[in-house]
Amino acid sequence: MKKQLLTLIALAAASSILASPYSDARNVAKKEEKAKNYEVAATSWETAAGAAEKPQDKCYAYFRAGECMRLKHDIEKAQGYFQKMSEVKDASEVDKERAYERIAQCFIWQKKFDDAITYCNKTISSSDIPPRVKAKMYLCLGEVYKNQKKYDEAISECKKVIDIASIHPRLKGQAYYNIAFCLRAQRKYAEANEALAENINLLGENSAAQLYVAHNLSALGKNEEAIAAYEKLKALKGTSQGYIAVADLAIAGIYYKMKEYDKSKIAYEKVVANKKAGAGRVKKAQQMLEKIESLTSK
Repeated sequence: MKKQLLTLIALAAASSILASPYSDARNVAKKEEKAKNYEVAATSWETAAGAAEKPQDKCYAYFRAGECMRLKHDIEKAQGYFQKMSEVKDASEVDKERAYERIAQCFIWQKKFDDAITYCNKTISSSDIPPRVKAKMYLCLGEVYKNQKKYDEAISECKKVIDIASIHPRLKGQAYYNIAFCLRAQRKYAEANEALAENINLLGENSAAQLYVAHNLSALGKNEEAIAAYEKLKALKGTSQGYIAVADLAIAGIYYKMKEYDKSKIAYEKVVANKKAGAGRVKKAQQMLEKIESLTSK
């Protein structure tokens, strides 16, 4: 009898939780978000945040509300939700990191670069800000300067992330990747590949870094090494067909410059056959195939 009574109490408690205002609003929000009714979904997520008792639930609801408005392309309203998320009492370090990062990104997406710089620096100077949040603010500052083509300043901000000893390797890897992007923009291809090597050392082999390694080798005129790097990219687990098309197009171009037309033709044909290559790349490959046909038929 006692066991049955405890079971009934447990079921009643579960039913109460399932029927809570937070869960009701959350379920409506999920349904509307799935239907891409983003404005309605955001309002429901805001209702869920107001009803939530746990900080993590409140943060999650505000985050989803912000994401819905971002997908609606109302960045200013999205930023308001992320601001509310950042103000949740007893929020975890991870939730704070996501909120502050999104607020800064909203300034960047709106091209309000001066506001982004002010916000990031103000956040960094706060005494109660965790190292992870500071790292994200440095990355955002780097993104601002990269957008402004102030590459030295961008590199300087990214290096500050690397200098934070306790930071997760993922953030340091991202910093090295951004440094490599800036160095490549400055045509410092060898230095860019040194930064990419650090990225790969921290994060493991990844197609984004490997693509730039290959591009940089090609820019340095190291044709055989570049081709090998592109082939490695194609062989990496998880490399998308789009990336494979980029690699084949680059390989074909290298062989064409080397006047190895048979090998160039094979690579261009792979691009044409790739259903995920994109119309622009397919058109380019077809044009080059016509050039090769003209050159080799004489």
